[in-house]
Amino acid sequence: MKRLLLCTLLSAACLSACGEKDAPSALSCSAPEVVEALKQQIRQESAVQAALGNHADQLPSVSDAAAVNSGLEALGLAIDDIRTVQPAGKDNAALACEASLRLTPTADAALKLQESFTRYMSVHETDGIDMESVMSNGLRADGKQGYFRSLSYTVQATDDGAKTVVELDSKAAAAALSLPLRFYLAHAQLKHDAQVLEQAASAEAARQQELDALNQAQLQARLEAAKSENQGWHRQLNQQWQSLPPAARAALKTDQEQWNRLRESECAYFGKSESSEPLEQEVLRLECDSQRIEQRLPELAQNAETHLLAAVNEARRQNQQADQEIRRLWQSIPDDVKTIIGQDYQNWNSATSAKCAAAAQQAGSNHAAQLARLQCETEETRSKINELRGYVVQ
Repeated sequence: MKRLLLCTLLSAACLSACGEKDAPSALSCSAPEVVEALKQQIRQESAVQAALGNHADQLPSVSDAAAVNSGLEALGLAIDDIRTVQPAGKDNAALACEASLRLTPTADAALKLQESFTRYMSVHETDGIDMESVMSNGLRADGKQGYFRSLSYTVQATDDGAKTVVELDSKAAAAALSLPLRFYLAHAQLKHDAQVLEQAASAEAARQQELDALNQAQLQARLEAAKSENQGWHRQLNQQWQSLPPAARAALKTDQEQWNRLRESECAYFGKSESSEPLEQEVLRLECDSQRIEQRLPELAQNAETHLLAAVNEARRQNQQADQEIRRLWQSIPDDVKTIIGQDYQNWNSATSAKCAAAAQQAGSNHAAQLARLQCETEETRSKINELRGYVVQ
């Protein structure tokens, strides 16, 4: 509790001829000097609390007592509705008083408060701060654009009657005014903080715009690269498919068609699920498609090799049959005819070996080369068989 001593206003009347003084003025809860004493105590405590600040609400502290007094003035600090609860008496020398501690902000102060609320919410990324919520921290609305709380205090005179003592809980009174006062005093700082934040946001937006433009250019370049790469993989796929033996293509056709449909469906879904940007969706789809084809090529190659090996075995069987047939046919030709056509037969053998060796060399892989050589030899042998049949004596 703080105590303020005030000089009691005494009558200025002249002394009587007998030297007697006028009686001191009666105590009053609403005397101007009492009201001023209440305000002064509240101002002083408000200055102390403003200087200390409150880390929880992150409002700046203010050490300028004059600024605090000016702020309270702008917020319309007043003490009214004064009433005497208990008059002074024989057993109680102090008046017990009650009043309303009131804030009625000027139009300019109310505007500054609203601006402070808005900027505070922006700077600290919060919401729900307005005049009612701030004022209701210690005050109640009076229905007349003002806010108040009850104020209890006592008034009594010193023993000699020369001074008046006013007592109240100034800490509680100042605490009720603290939040709106500090929001008002923080107006300039919050304006600065909001401007800094806006500038930073503007700079970040500009930077993001540049990044977006760069990303778009990079994405376009990535798309072109993905298209080119995908076309290359499709060429390889088509070439490998066409290189399969007809029997292998026929056996794998249904499986390959199902794989094509699944690849297209899954890659389209992958692109859309990974990005909402159409350009990036297409890049992801193409990259997925290329990856699936790359994985498919070894499978096709393995299948091709399996079918190729089977084709080689079949070609070897047919080649052996043709070779056995031409040997039997040659044995059935008369010896005198063999003497005549023998050199031609040897030349044919040499030419066939050379021709089929060249075919094998062009075929590439080991099994493909074997198949090409065997098929070539079988074809040439069957052609020669038809020719030699004309020399057989029936």
